[in-house]
Amino acid sequence: MRVFSSEAVVASAEQMVKDITDTYLKPNKTFPQLREMAETGLLDPLLRNFSESCRAESERLGFGPPD
Repeated sequence: MRVFSSEAVVASAEQMVKDITDTYLKPNKTFPQLREMAETGLLDPLLRNFSESCRAESERLGFGPPD
């Protein structure tokens, strides 16, 4: 993907890999802790920054859902 992706998408993907790796090194969360994190916005399973970077690039290139 690096060849075809913008610097913003590549940087977001690299950060996502670091975040996932860091998460594995942290202590496990309980289900109540996960629920609280989800409700307060601290849990972002789709890694919003990466998703937004990909969406912006897709729009810039004219890609989108089929009509």
